[in-house]
Amino acid sequence: RTAYEDLRLSQRTMLQQERLSALGQMASGIAHDINNAISPVALYVESLLQKDSELSPRARQYLPVVLRAIDDVAATVARMREFYRPRDAQITLLPVQLNDMVEQVLELTRARWSDMPQQRGAVIEIVRELAADLPQVPGIEGELREALTNLIFNAVDAMPEGGTLSLRTRLSSEAEPRVCVEVTDTGIGMDEETRRRCLEPFFTTKGERGTGLGLAMVYGMVQCHSAALEIDSKPGRGTTLRLSFAVTSATA
Repeated sequence: RTAYEDLRLSQRTMLQQERLSALGQMASGIAHDINNAISPVALYVESLLQKDSELSPRARQYLPVVLRAIDDVAATVARMREFYRPRDAQITLLPVQLNDMVEQVLELTRARWSDMPQQRGAVIEIVRELAADLPQVPGIEGELREALTNLIFNAVDAMPEGGTLSLRTRLSSEAEPRVCVEVTDTGIGMDEETRRRCLEPFFTTKGERGTGLGLAMVYGMVQCHSAALEIDSKPGRGTTLRLSFAVTSATA
C-alpha cells in the first residue's frame, strides 16, 4: 500500500510539472502580444503624471496604482514562462516587508472587494491583523504582490453574497521562525477533492468565468521563493490560504 501511495504521489507530481510546462509554453506565445497592448497604456499614464499639471489629487493618487498594476501584468506574463524552470541563481531576492505589501494589495484590489460587491448589494468586510515588528523576508515584490492579489480575488469570488475577508501576518514560534501571511474568507469553502486539485493549472470551479491559473501562479511563486503554502478549507466554512517564508539573518 505504501508503494502504491508513493507511486500515486510521483504520478501526481509529474502531471503537475507537465501542466506547468504547458502553461509556460502558452505564456511564451502570448507574452509579446500582451506587452504590446499594455505598453501604450503605461506610457500614457506616465505622461499624465509627469506633464499634466491639472490632474486632480484623486487622479494623482490612483494613477500610480494603475501604473503598478501594469508593471505587475508584464512581470506576471514573464513569470508564467518560468514556472517549470529552476530559479536563476543570479536573481537577487531583496528584503520585503509583508505588512506594507498587504496594504499595497488591498489598495490595488479595492474595486474588487469594495466597489463591485456594493454594486450588486453585497458587503465584504476587511479585517487586518498585522503583527508589529514583523521581520522582512527575501523575495521579489512583484511576484509577492501578484500572489496576494490572486488570493484576494479568489476569496472575493468565494463570497458572492458578501462576508469577511481577513488578512493576517505573524511570526511563527517554531525552532526556525517563519513569517506567515494568511488570507481567510467566510465563503463557500472547498471539499477535499477540490482542495487537493486547486493548485493544478487550468483546474477551476468557476466555469467559464475562471481560467484555473490564479492559484497555479501562487504555487509557482511559492516554489521560486522556497516558501510553503498551506490550505485549510471545508464546504460552507470558508478557506484560509497560508504562505510562510523563511527569515534569514539578512532580513531579521
